[in-house]
Amino acid sequence: MTDTDETLFREQSYGIAYRPVAYDWIQILARYTQIENLPPASQSAVRDRKTDQVLSLQTVVDLHRRLSLTEKYAIRDRAIDQAVLADLKSRLRLWINRFNYHLSDTWDAALEYRTLMMDRGADDSSNGYLFEVNRLFLKHLRVGVGYNFTDFTDNEFSANDYSARGYFFRIQGKY
Repeated sequence: MTDTDETLFREQSYGIAYRPVAYDWIQILARYTQIENLPPASQSAVRDRKTDQVLSLQTVVDLHRRLSLTEKYAIRDRAIDQAVLADLKSRLRLWINRFNYHLSDTWDAALEYRTLMMDRGADDSSNGYLFEVNRLFLKHLRVGVGYNFTDFTDNEFSANDYSARGYFFRIQGKY
């Protein structure tokens, strides 16, 4: 037996939500997540330990009976402890501005403006728009289709290989 880990995957999340009863026109969500991943030796010849720390804040404000604004800001710090080369560190910042317009009780249209910024090593940024139309089914199920004009996703945990441009299909549960 050795003192080293053969494989490891650990995810820890802490979150808080705030939606005042008297002021139900505003919602605030915050989450911190830490993910550690060390693949097994059988999956990869090079075993790099990757650690992600993600902090995200999202607000939803009803501006009007039919119009709401959603703001999402997320920061991901990634550290890769490489077995062969020097360790790598990077920071990703994601900022999304989304307007939802309620066309009817069941139909919505949304327009997003997204910005993705990479720091520490690859000072790079990308931005653009996303458009979506969705419909509410059965009081708790929303189905939508849209087009992402950017080449990145809104998932702050993804590898962001810049291949997210194009049509998409979304299913959301609602309670």
